[in-house]
Amino acid sequence: VELSALRSTCGGFNELFDLVDAARARSSSVPLPPILLVGGPGVGKTFVAQQLAAALGSGSRMVDMTALQSNAFFCDSEKHWSDATPGLLYDLLVSDTFANPTIVVDEVEKVSRNSNHDPLQTLHTLLEPQTASRLCDLCTDIELDASKVRWILCANSLKPLPASLLSRVAVISVREPDARERLATTHAVVRAVMNSIAPDFIAISREVVIQLAEHAPRTIRQAMTRAVGRARAAG
Repeated sequence: VELSALRSTCGGFNELFDLVDAARARSSSVPLPPILLVGGPGVGKTFVAQQLAAALGSGSRMVDMTALQSNAFFCDSEKHWSDATPGLLYDLLVSDTFANPTIVVDEVEKVSRNSNHDPLQTLHTLLEPQTASRLCDLCTDIELDASKVRWILCANSLKPLPASLLSRVAVISVREPDARERLATTHAVVRAVMNSIAPDFIAISREVVIQLAEHAPRTIRQAMTRAVGRARAAG
């Protein structure tokens, strides 16, 4: 995905792409600050974040914060636990070949938190370059430099998020797209799905795209995936 093409198909995200362009002007490694995209459900935050991560290259990973129950996911638990395995940052920075992958954190405001296990505690450390530069994976005792990792967080609302987290990110408000922008985004979602799972299919008609544009990108992606499955089953 080309960044210029992504900007043209994703209305309402100009502030995000302006930030990316400024980072590209400074360095070819695109050193983005931690970003928080905030906007109502269905405006395309997650889709655009994932597409941007792919366009930036150097590896990416998607994290659904609603599924996390502890702070061990990013850096894992201490190695004396029998089920301890290296965390996400170890996997990305040691197992892969890039120092600046992009991590998309979805629905960060819905994370489950309690006094014993709070995934946001680790996220606070990771979003601060000074502390992220000397991050220890508890399972391996290996010190990692995670200061160049790009973070794109997504949230429907700022209200549940602590001020300490908000102070570490560039908050970008995403407005509701107009009809033209929604149609362009739908085209992009449909194209991404078809290129991924059905490159041998003929192009989807404009009439179908117009009908799909009434729905959120996540719903469109799910509907397209089911439709491709049914079409293949039908021969």
